[in-house]
Amino acid sequence: GDGVTVHLWTDAHAYTIIRRTAKTLTLRRCKATRANGFKPDFIPGGFSVVCLNNEDQEWEYDEDLDGKIVQAHWSQRKHGFYVNRELIVTPGRHEFYDYNF
Repeated sequence: GDGVTVHLWTDAHAYTIIRRTAKTLTLRRCKATRANGFKPDFIPGGFSVVCLNNEDQEWEYDEDLDGKIVQAHWSQRKHGFYVNRELIVTPGRHEFYDYNF
């Protein structure tokens, strides 16, 4: 199925659409693996440290038949699909871990 991203404030998780209706999407979590051997480069600052290369993360995605399943519902008021009324869903798979939070 098509890939989407569920945004968890600053982190993001990749999902696959496994079922859709006009007002709902059923999503299954993908298995995301770092593709480029990324290692965070930290310096002191922020809460405790700052990751200088946070945006250099690259990921590969595989189907995970045991992945977590969630429902996303259309919100006319917010003009998009949301999980639990607050986590926005966007097109394409884009895993991201925010080392600065």
